[in-house]
Amino acid sequence: MASVWLRRATDRTEAEQRVLRQLLELCPDTRLAFGLTERFLQLVRERQANVLDVWLEDAAAAGLPEFRSFATGLQRDKRRLWQPCPCPTATAKQRASSPNSNS
Repeated sequence: MASVWLRRATDRTEAEQRVLRQLLELCPDTRLAFGLTERFLQLVRERQANVLDVWLEDAAAAGLPEFRSFATGLQRDKRRLWQPCPCPTATAKQRASSPNSNS
């Protein structure tokens, strides 16, 4: 079920959507966790660092220990997490196009 949970709604089959809806109807905590997960995935996929603080506050206040713990860890590490990822390919291209390169 975790893979269904983490996929975009457009990538789920009708059967998966139906099972997910049933699960969310049965348990308010599951519905809350799913909503937080959906929001987090969206902000990561779309690189919306500007809404991270709101999400962290909501996750910490949701009353779900796992989300509180996750939010606390992200809060501690967020400055490092939102910096551009050093990519070997990009670094090599930057060096090659640098005026000081020996290429």
